[in-house]
Amino acid sequence: MPLENGDAWYRQVGIKIWSDGSPWVGNIATSFPYLDTAATRALGFEPGHVGHANYTTEQLIEIGSQYAGEGWQFACHAHGDVAIDSTLDAYEALIEKFDLTDHRFRLEHCGLMTPAQFERAARLGATVSLFVDHITYWGDVLVDDLFGERGLAYADAGAAFAAGHRATFHNDGTVTPCEPLRNMAVAETRTSRTGRHLGGGTGVSRCDSLRAHTSNAAWQLRSEHEIGALSPGLCADFAVIDVDPRTAAPEALAEARVLATAVDGELDTSSV
Repeated sequence: MPLENGDAWYRQVGIKIWSDGSPWVGNIATSFPYLDTAATRALGFEPGHVGHANYTTEQLIEIGSQYAGEGWQFACHAHGDVAIDSTLDAYEALIEKFDLTDHRFRLEHCGLMTPAQFERAARLGATVSLFVDHITYWGDVLVDDLFGERGLAYADAGAAFAAGHRATFHNDGTVTPCEPLRNMAVAETRTSRTGRHLGGGTGVSRCDSLRAHTSNAAWQLRSEHEIGALSPGLCADFAVIDVDPRTAAPEALAEARVLATAVDGELDTSSV
């Protein structure tokens, strides 16, 4: 497939690979073991269980070398701190090998990514997309059942923005509903649905949370010349909701109703 393909509706811009797996089944690559709890024992983990990466750094470089030199973006699913280090090592090698500048390599999920790793990624010109909604639905599980104190810093969006990233938020439809407004709210409050505050990470500002689902998302996908903002020359894509997204309390934003949507200027109120 040529690098230039598709249109603003649909195109392929990169290649995705899974550096490690899922926190819920024990195969994310960490430098520390899972807790020994009733939950981890039910999953079949032995005491001291540690997850492992799917690929070595050398294998990631080999896979990336098939695409990076042609200008494709490289996106890696990475949750554990060991997987993130390996992914960043591979990105650094690919950037040097192909003398890349505006590559926008991405790390996806970034569950246990540390502030130092966010800073390193920013220095490399890599970008990050965080699965902040894990905090809403699974925040208590992350702390009490899986990772203990380290779980309190899960999906640290504040550290990503502090490091200078144009970070984004996302959902996996099989794990949580796709709910950008709730993503914005939980990125600010870091509060689970039971009311527990995960204070090991930092919240984000409302401006940054709005950008995460608009202009930053367009930039990550090299579509900032088409979408992502209400600006002359860009597609008139927007949603109308029943609260002011700039000033509403996080709880109100999370529960806001969509009154209408517009795609390329065509208004649709059929869902009201």
